[in-house]
Amino acid sequence: MKNPENYSCRVQVLNEPAFSRMGSVFPDVFDCDFDYGSVWYEHYGGSLLRKDNVKMRVFLLAEKHTIEQDIYLNVELDRSQCSLIRQGLIEIIIKIN
Repeated sequence: MKNPENYSCRVQVLNEPAFSRMGSVFPDVFDCDFDYGSVWYEHYGGSLLRKDNVKMRVFLLAEKHTIEQDIYLNVELDRSQCSLIRQGLIEIIIKIN
């Protein structure tokens, strides 16, 4: 995310059941300039839904004001690595619109 130099930027995951139904993003709050691997999506294991939509809120914090913007992370589960007898990690494809 682009961040003006005079702002502090944070993201909060809004765990609302109407949006995120098959997983969630962790941690619940993180900096916009997070390191690779420090923020992840965790799938809950349900097999009925292939797509998820995680609602998040971006905060740009300045000295005298705060700007808030809601964003949605669209998650699509790649079932090509799923099996009835094999358990393990399932690759997900994340597309940000």
